[in-house]
Amino acid sequence: MELHDRHSLKGLIRIEVRSEGGVLLEVQEVENTVTKSGRTQVRDLLGYSIVGSPGMAPDFVEIGTGSTATTDAMEALVSPVGRYQITRRWPSEVSLQPAMTYQMLLRSADANGYALREVALYSTAYGGKLWNRGVHNVINKILGLSVTYQLTLVVVP
Repeated sequence: MELHDRHSLKGLIRIEVRSEGGVLLEVQEVENTVTKSGRTQVRDLLGYSIVGSPGMAPDFVEIGTGSTATTDAMEALVSPVGRYQITRRWPSEVSLQPAMTYQMLLRSADANGYALREVALYSTAYGGKLWNRGVHNVINKILGLSVTYQLTLVVVP
């Protein structure tokens, strides 16, 4: 049987940096790569009998300082700093295509002293498989700055 209906996944990142008073200081929007590991996780989700079980869908965002370009074979961040629980998720649309957006708030007290450059989605708090990875302009994280990461996975025809 030959299949002709093809779809893929596209990753988008939106990052908002705010002052301690909540003033928006910077917005970054970049595309990211849904890796082979991430596409394999989508396949596994389709075949998993207990949807919603821990470790299946993205539940954590990891940040790091690596600036190496993403390759399809990557399974981890280059220089991870910390992994944080997703604070919000919602179904969305991008250019009329179905999507899922994951948001994580990096609080003022977290990850200070790092030059943040990379971000990724994971299903588990430790270990696990990388869903996608993106490299963004450097954010010099200091006390008083909060950073909101929104990572969106889009199903594209």
